[in-house]
Amino acid sequence: MAQKQWMTGSISLNNYDQRMQFHGKAIKMWGDEWPILSHDPTIPSTANEQAWHQYFRDHLGGFPKTYQLYKNGDIRYLNMPEELPENFDPTYKPTR
Repeated sequence: MAQKQWMTGSISLNNYDQRMQFHGKAIKMWGDEWPILSHDPTIPSTANEQAWHQYFRDHLGGFPKTYQLYKNGDIRYLNMPEELPENFDPTYKPTR
């Protein structure tokens, strides 16, 4: 079976949301919890929002639609593929 085009090559702004969803399905199969970003003070974020913001801005050159919805306050929680972006995208080398 041929891989879908969004599954091949590097993660990009155009394929991030699809790659993140695919990764999340694997997380569920392994029995792990999805890390989240949260606007709810009673449910803290388990992903590093500053690290993800820097990844989107500096590495992908923009913000995926799902992250924009979260930042605009249109959604309270956002599943993230990993706590830190470098654990999701091996091409990313943060400058922290």
